[in-house]
Formats: sequence, structure tokens, C-alpha cells
Amino acid sequence: MRTTFSRNLQTNRERTILFVTCGEDIPDRLRYAIERELPWATIAVCDSVAAIAPSYRDMLALVVLAPQHLSDIERRAGEVLRFHPLALVAVMAGVHPLDAETIRQLQTSKIIRGVLPMQAKLDQLTPIIALMMRGGDYYPRHLVQDEQTFPSPAEVTPAPPRPSIKPGPDCLSYLTKRERQVLAMVSRGLQNKSIASDLNLSEHTVKIHLHNIITKLGTHNRTEAAAVYRDSGGGSSMLLS
Repeated sequence: MRTTFSRNLQTNRERTILFVTCGEDIPDRLRYAIERELPWATIAVCDSVAAIAPSYRDMLALVVLAPQHLSDIERRAGEVLRFHPLALVAVMAGVHPLDAETIRQLQTSKIIRGVLPMQAKLDQLTPIIALMMRGGDYYPRHLVQDEQTFPSPAEVTPAPPRPSIKPGPDCLSYLTKRERQVLAMVSRGLQNKSIASDLNLSEHTVKIHLHNIITKLGTHNRTEAAAVYRDSGGGSSMLLS
């Protein structure tokens, strides 16, 4: 069994992302992006589904599998969920559509909750990972052949309710730098299309950032999130850095 770590697992026990691959390493570009945008997350890698339950007890927030491990994760679903009841399990995918057998397995899966498009741009991948770590499903349409079977990228399962965060400088520390940039523009009344253009992002990526912002701040919509931003002194250069 091969296991590698990017940080000390003891410091982020409930924030670990475990990639279960078939001998491949996770691209450095993705590791660096996660460390930059999701500093509270830890990356671990192994090559066996059998290692998940005994080796990572009470640590995992997200498990991302290579498609070859789908059958094995289904056989061990009960064991994995018993040890990691809060972990979301997703399958990684490349540039080509998933084959018919993989889609069939996803349709009937007891445990898989999303697809992570590994070839997506980094500014799309990191918010998708953050979304999954907070309980959101994600199925990119261009990677599945039967669009009627899966929710669209914008149709995600919301994370469990979080207590509202009282306004104050500290509340914005939950947000990544990009999320603070998006929220600052929302607070100025800009719409998603304008935000996407100014930040050189897709509108879909902006929507994912907004979903994460609303979830982290415990608000119900973008208007409430913008109000929290303003009440927290969000216009200061310190909070935007």
C-alpha cells in the first residue's frame, strides 16, 4: 500500500481529502491549488480501498476514487460509511465521457455522490472540491452521457445547515481569497456575468464560489452574504488580501 501526506494529519483530522488511485500521483498543480485555496484541507493518497477504513479513522471529509475502484468501494460501502459517516465519496474522471458501465455503477451506487473532473481548470476544481467537502453533489454534464440521470452542475445537494456567523472581521476568515473577491463584488451589486468577466472566470465557477460563500457564512442567499460582508468591514484591504 502506498500512502503519502502533504501535511500533518493530526492538525486537520476532519478536513482530509483522500485520493484512491491506481498508482498515479496527484498532479502537483492540483496539490498546490488546494493548499493555496483550501488551507484547512490536507491531502492523502493511497492505492487501495481496503486501506480507507482502518488507516484513516475519523479523518476523512472527501474520498476521490479512480473509476477502477468503483466495484470495490461498493463492496466495502458499509465499512467505509461506518468509519467515515461524514465523508462524501466521488469518482475522478478525465477528459473523455465515462463509459457505459461506469455510468451504470454511478446510477445504482450506494455511496458515490459526485464526479470530480480532473482535467478542469484549477479555478473550477478547487471550488468543486470545497463544495463536495461541505456535502454538495457534483456531476458535470460533459462527463456523463445520460443527462437525465444526474443533476446538472448547478443542482447541488446543500450542505447541512450551519449556525449563522456573527458579523465581525473573523467571520470572513472562513473564506478563501477568491471567495472574498467574489463576495466583495456581490456587495457592490455586480451580477454573476460581470463578476465572471472581471475575474476571468466562467459564470458556473462564480456560482460555485457563491454556493460555498453562502454555506460558510450560514446565510440563505447572496443578499444576506453581502450584508454580512459589509457589516464585517469587508471593504478593508486587510480582509481582501
